[in-house]
Amino acid sequence: MTKTHNENPAVVNHRELFLAIAASIGKVVEDNGLIYTNCGVDRHAQVTFPASNVSDAQLDRMMDFYHTSLPRTIGVWKEDGVGNEALSARLLARGFQIGWEPQWMVLDLDTADIRPKHIKDVYIKVNNMAVIPSSIPFSNKEDDGMYALDMRRSGVITKFVATHKGQIIGHADLFMGTEAGIHNIGVHDDHSGKGIGGQLVKNACAFAQKKGYNRVSLNAVSQELYLKLGFKHIVNGTTWWLYREEFEKCQNSPAEQKIIQHVCLGELNEMEKLPAGTSFSFPTTSGMSLLQMAVKFKHTKMAQWLISKGAPHTILDLWDIGGASLASSMLPTHIDDLIEGKTALHHAVERGDVELSKHLLAFNPNLDIRDSTYSCTALGWCSVLERKEIGTLIREAVEKIENTEFSSVASTL
Repeated sequence: MTKTHNENPAVVNHRELFLAIAASIGKVVEDNGLIYTNCGVDRHAQVTFPASNVSDAQLDRMMDFYHTSLPRTIGVWKEDGVGNEALSARLLARGFQIGWEPQWMVLDLDTADIRPKHIKDVYIKVNNMAVIPSSIPFSNKEDDGMYALDMRRSGVITKFVATHKGQIIGHADLFMGTEAGIHNIGVHDDHSGKGIGGQLVKNACAFAQKKGYNRVSLNAVSQELYLKLGFKHIVNGTTWWLYREEFEKCQNSPAEQKIIQHVCLGELNEMEKLPAGTSFSFPTTSGMSLLQMAVKFKHTKMAQWLISKGAPHTILDLWDIGGASLASSMLPTHIDDLIEGKTALHHAVERGDVELSKHLLAFNPNLDIRDSTYSCTALGWCSVLERKEIGTLIREAVEKIENTEFSSVASTL
């Protein structure tokens, strides 16, 4: 049952869930407040809400522990707050990538309307041993990398399953510890938009209330659905992830790790002590260049220093550091270069950056180039991401090109 305390209930629930999983099938390590788990090479490990002032020595011991049996992924979870940038720098140096931001939300069960409503031909019930098809988000294929079968069998995890004409079309998990929390809400694409996800959540909330809980938390990717159900946003979180497959392909040396950490912390004085001829173009496990790291952590002087030392950079890096005046030094020569599989204009669309889009369009980029992942033009991205203003700018550029080509043809007749 819910206890009174000041800690974020979503953090409490996540921490207890991670530790329950490890207690069931793996190992928990506690090192002066730094707590992490390992549940085997085919599963996911978690570092549970470390303090911002965790030491380098603690992180090095943690990495030594994981090196003996590297899990599929290692996730570090933390609330947003002071000190996260320093922790982020240390984690990037050790091979982690900056991950997505959880949006933690809480529902007061005493005041919210959690009465489930029937949807025609859809039935929701508890079925802890249901096998969720891989076509549904957070299916058994994914869950089996996280939960132990015994946790479902014993009811530590309560699974709510939605069926339509006998076929499983959605599910959600409820973990009840000190706090109650809902996880892994997934609905088949063919049945999205029908309110099934909301009803799965209401069923889980009603179940938790009957068990004596007066609030339920969850981790939202998008807040819209949950706000309609009465949830309130508490705070965002931060995550970092280490992926075994990528880590094994590129492991930075101790010397490179120190350089990465200096860059992320903005320690220019330490960089200036490095021997002449030190390379700043080496690949990193995180996939970010040193200049991208300097820009990410808003260390402008560090970024400028790296450029002066010949560190690789892109139009986007220069735009982020010095805007149009600096970015223009690479234009138009590099206007169509692919950066992480897409052009600078694709990136501008993704960011929703109108000014960057205007600047790039002034240098006549090739608007027919498609990105390497979705095979889509920048204008196509505008449609998907609903970037109407940038879409109008690109269409005007296309029309200008077509008019120029028509005029050229007409003049030869």
